[in-house]
Amino acid sequence: MPTPSSVSTHRYRAPLLTLVAALLTAACSSGAGDLPGHTSAAAATEPEPTAKPGDARPAAVTQRPPPPKPDPGPQGLVGYRWQILLATAADGRALPELQPNAFSQIHFEFGDDGRLTIDGHCGEMSGNYRLRGDVLEVSDEVQQALGCVNHLAQATSIAVHEYLLSPYRYRLEGRGVRQRLHLTSRNGTQLVLQTADALWGSKPVEMTLEVAAKEVDCEGLLVAASRCLWVRELHYVLGRRVSASDWHRFYGLIEGYRHSPGAHELVHVRHYPLMLRGRLVSSYALDYATPSTPEPTHVNGSVGGAVAQ
Repeated sequence: MPTPSSVSTHRYRAPLLTLVAALLTAACSSGAGDLPGHTSAAAATEPEPTAKPGDARPAAVTQRPPPPKPDPGPQGLVGYRWQILLATAADGRALPELQPNAFSQIHFEFGDDGRLTIDGHCGEMSGNYRLRGDVLEVSDEVQQALGCVNHLAQATSIAVHEYLLSPYRYRLEGRGVRQRLHLTSRNGTQLVLQTADALWGSKPVEMTLEVAAKEVDCEGLLVAASRCLWVRELHYVLGRRVSASDWHRFYGLIEGYRHSPGAHELVHVRHYPLMLRGRLVSSYALDYATPSTPEPTHVNGSVGGAVAQ
């Protein structure tokens, strides 16, 4: 007959054996074949899953360097008539011959066709220009002599050929008509240029005025002795003069222009419509003037230069 202690031992051994058997059966039926902390050979050879849209951890993306900034190109240079404000030599010495005076004003014009023209002295220089980063190169330069009116203009022309040497380092400062252009020549000459429109703050409308030889009385002014230009606006169509307005009194002033009595001229001006205290006013600046002779237009056959009756 079993003793009480042996009965107690058998009572607890049976459930224990049953539990171990159940665990082994579950492990085999699961197909994992892995014990905690171990990986089976089959599992080790399985490829790792790739990232899918919506996964918590997306696939890594290779970082690319930012694209280089595009060359600013000529768009900041083209469309303006640049004039020299300040010119200094490499040693810091001022070059008054290149700065504006009563007889000359050096201008740079960059064409959208890749041509650069430098004028305003006793001649004209032109050539092809190219931008490479901050370098402005001018090649195939052509010089055209126009003749000097006095020794000051001649000194300006000599300075142009001595100091304005390609290639240049260039830098644009600001925007629009108020921007400034900084040029450093290959010999160290430094130039500061602004647009010819900077004073007015806007781009102009270019006009050609035919100015009669005789001035006329200004009507409606308090000063009876005032004299006005007698003008009409012209257009050119296939080389022909075409009247764009009737003859009329010109009450304004053209900056830089002074009419010589008896001179019939074609005056090319820049017209700046400006708002002043809420009112539209007009300012005019001279580009250039050329002598002319009255001739019939191809609109109404009237003779230019006729004086108001």
